[in-house]
Amino acid sequence: VGPFYPNVPVSVPLWVASYLKNQRKCRILPPDWLTLDTLKACKEAEDTNPGCTPPPHRKYAEITTFMLQYAPDDIEHPESIRTVVRDLLDIRVGKLVASVSGFMDSGARVAGVTKLTTMELATLSTLLLKTLDQLAVLRRSTPKPTESLRTPLRR
Repeated sequence: VGPFYPNVPVSVPLWVASYLKNQRKCRILPPDWLTLDTLKACKEAEDTNPGCTPPPHRKYAEITTFMLQYAPDDIEHPESIRTVVRDLLDIRVGKLVASVSGFMDSGARVAGVTKLTTMELATLSTLLLKTLDQLAVLRRSTPKPTESLRTPLRR
């Protein structure tokens, strides 16, 4: 990586940017989508659509967390951005939880997953695995129609 020249933007991995920022040798330029207006528009679209909409970036949660932790002075309105991204993530995870619930109720065995980020899937992985385990236990313990108990009628 390098050479670096003063006031000339260069693309580097985030770990290099955080190292240089920590030594006060650079500013980190936020991505184009990391603006309050863009994120509010994404949140609004997510609020109005019943399904998940495409995220602002496939790693939006991770990059935003990084920027807010290591370079909050390099982005405008950091606290507002933190709130909007948290709301956006909550909305998207809420939709995913509702979809999982609908999937479980339908009895289907396969589901397609689109427009989700790694962070969103990781957030739900524990819930999803526990739900599937419980569903398997319930299916094993439910008597089959041929196994139903018949009690004689008493007079």
